[in-house]
Amino acid sequence: MGAPTTDLTPVGPPAALLAVAGTLAAAGTVVGVLFWDHWQALIGWLLAGPVAIGVVALFSSRDTLRRTSAVYLRPGWIMAAYAAVMVLVAAGVIVGACGFAIWVGRR
Repeated sequence: MGAPTTDLTPVGPPAALLAVAGTLAAAGTVVGVLFWDHWQALIGWLLAGPVAIGVVALFSSRDTLRRTSAVYLRPGWIMAAYAAVMVLVAAGVIVGACGFAIWVGRR
């Protein structure tokens, strides 16, 4: 009976998912700014809020699964990228919510 084989292929975090979340959050912020005090600001809120946060959650889930691998290599920049994405998410949610609230308040 042989020893169980262990896959020693190095894996890292799913950085592409983090990039997608950052792009969605940035797009939501831009939509919120462009359509300030219009109902379309709600679209920016949706992009930067539930959609981008959902992708960040998927990133966290997949990253946790990858951490169980025999060889997990995390680049030093990944935590800074994660923090930047979360700042973009917060900015997009605030801009979208405020823009939509101003539109509702003027109706």
